[in-house]
Formats: sequence, structure tokens, C-alpha cells
Amino acid sequence: MARGIGMQPDAVLYRAVIVKTYADGEAVTVHEGPYDGPGPARARVTFWQNHFAERDNGDAAGGHIEHCRPVWEKVPDAAPHPSTRATTAAAEVKTPAGPAAQLILAAMKERRGMHGKHAADLLVQHGYTEEAEQIRCEVRAQSGHLSAKQALHLLSSTTTKGEHHA
Repeated sequence: MARGIGMQPDAVLYRAVIVKTYADGEAVTVHEGPYDGPGPARARVTFWQNHFAERDNGDAAGGHIEHCRPVWEKVPDAAPHPSTRATTAAAEVKTPAGPAAQLILAAMKERRGMHGKHAADLLVQHGYTEEAEQIRCEVRAQSGHLSAKQALHLLSSTTTKGEHHA
């Protein structure tokens, strides 16, 4: 949980170090904080001392407080979010030749996780049956493992200025 503890450049933070000793001899050290002053940290040590004293079963608690001056460092930027990968993948593809490839590229910019089969279906809907069949054959050859980006590369490599190579 975030706390508004007024982090000035020379800020001092405090924490409570509590040592809980149980009747069977087990000792556990826990840390609570950070706090912006020593008072809340001391209060936590006192709370645990009183809490264990009320048990009256041989358990005890003690502790102390510690302070520090944090040093802040920039965290490296995170990897791109998965939702941006579709547009990034579409942008990485060279400008495809032919209207069928352009159609797939436009769809890739709008949709995320587009499969090669989806690209073929889109082409059929717009009358590009030869290109769609070419993609479907490759989907079968790849045992169903063909992305729309790979389908676009397939069309781009076999098409020059809208014409098919023999």
C-alpha cells in the first residue's frame, strides 16, 4: 500500500524491528514500516511487547527502531504491453506489394493475435481467393502454426506489384 510520507530529498525513514520469542524457544524477527517519524515505529514495538505480555504463556516480544536515508534510482522501462504487440508487429512488416497484402496489413493494425487462417478468411471475403488458398496451403503445411504476419510475408515474397510469380 502506498503511503504519503513526504519524501523530501533528505528524508529519513524509520521502521520497527520486532523480535518475537515463543515459549518453545523459537525466535522470529519481523520488520514493520516504513514510517516518517520514530514515534509510530516505537509504538509498534510497544504494541507487540504488550500483546505478548497479555498472553501470559511464556511468549515475549522486544525490539528496537532503525532509520535510513533512501537512495532513489530510476527503474528500467518495462517491456511493451501485450496489447501493443499487434500494432508493433504490423509496423515491422515492410510495405507489402499488392492489394491483398495491404488488406491483411490494415487488419493486423486493428486486431491483436490474428492467425493466418483469419487472414485467408479475410481475403476470401474481399475476393482474393488465389491469395487465400496460398495462405491456407501454408497453414496446412505448418500444421496450423502460421500467424497473419507470416502470411503477409508469404504474400509479399511471392507478389511483385500485384502480380504472381510462376
